[in-house]
Amino acid sequence: ASYLWNTSETTQTLKIGTAGTYEVAVKDTNTCVTIDEMTLNIHGLPVVKLRNDTIVCYPEVVTVHAGIWDSYLWSNGSTANQVTLTTTDTLHVDIIDANGCTGSDTIGIQVIALPIVDLNNDTAICDGESVTLDAQNFGLNYNWNTTETTQTISINKAGLFGLEVTNQYGC
Repeated sequence: ASYLWNTSETTQTLKIGTAGTYEVAVKDTNTCVTIDEMTLNIHGLPVVKLRNDTIVCYPEVVTVHAGIWDSYLWSNGSTANQVTLTTTDTLHVDIIDANGCTGSDTIGIQVIALPIVDLNNDTAICDGESVTLDAQNFGLNYNWNTTETTQTISINKAGLFGLEVTNQYGC
């Protein structure tokens, strides 16, 4: 048999990579001709954008939504369109769109522990004495209710003393 494609090729098979309609005329040894055509549609690959890698302070949770697609498979086994994370993790999602095309993305979530602060038990001192309170957590940011911002403060009067310790992530 001989072959004639609408692309001017004369081979039995035609490798195509662009969208369009492709027609072939096949002539057999008896000079009988058969014509057939097919249309090739090329669908763009779906773009999945989970969000940027994220850092949160415990006990915050992060909900990651993959968009609206036909199916989902997360690296944690979930097949939902979104997942909620409560611990540090790296998650990958593979999706399939309505055309059967696949896309994927990966996100890293880091859950930062809160600084631990323990000023010890309530205490009493004698007049003229002082006690030093230590926020511990060297190198972090300190905000005492006395307006001081140092790791330690010296107290020589009665009162209620408290502080907020913040790490470099704002936790």
